Amino acid sequence: QMDLVHELKAAGKRVVVVLMLGRPKLLGSIVDDADAIVHAYLPGEHFTQPFLDKMYGAADFSGRLPFTYPRHPGRWEHYDHAHSENIGKDNSLQGYNPAWDFGQGMSYASWTVDASSISADTLRAADTVWLELRLRHNADRPCQVSVPVFASRRNLPIAQRGKYLIDFQKKWVPQGSAVSFRFPLTATQFEFADYSGNWTQSRGPIRLQVFDSTLNLFLEP
Repeated sequence: QMDLVHELKAAGKRVVVVLMLGRPKLLGSIVDDADAIVHAYLPGEHFTQPFLDKMYGAADFSGRLPFTYPRHPGRWEHYDHAHSENIGKDNSLQGYNPAWDFGQGMSYASWTVDASSISADTLRAADTVWLELRLRHNADRPCQVSVPVFASRRNLPIAQRGKYLIDFQKKWVPQGSAVSFRFPLTATQFEFADYSGNWTQSRGPIRLQVFDSTLNLFLEP
């Protein structure tokens, strides 16, 4: 199969690799020769028509990878790793190097964040702060978009995750138009386990990220 991919690419063919499997499979040099890689998991008997609709552009790809896809054997990496786990053997910050990151996905559209804001700069224990944003795409067809919201903190008293998913939403967007999203933020979303295994909150800044847009929030529990 690997030789077939290489020979097709050498012949000038466009190559789409479709993975039908329930767990990651190392792909080696196939990644370099494939124009696209589609993870179909373990599809059912009605898989063919929806898949062809997506391949030929009648429908859009909107799924996102729900795990971190490994690049090397014997290495299971997590997207929400601690900052120290990103330090490589040469002390560079390249230790975290999966084939594809958690949340990776593709689309016929290019998405841009028109506007983003939060309703307050400080989040207190009993409060709800709202994160609002508006997305626009440039595709000539309706598209479906999955919007993940990540948070990261660097001032915690123990080694914590560099970033982690706190919420996501998925919506259809008409051709050439924009769509708005509204995410509630509460203090419990930013809890972490302390040395005793108890969930706790820690005062300090939080960095929120949605695609290439970032916002800052301060937690005051």
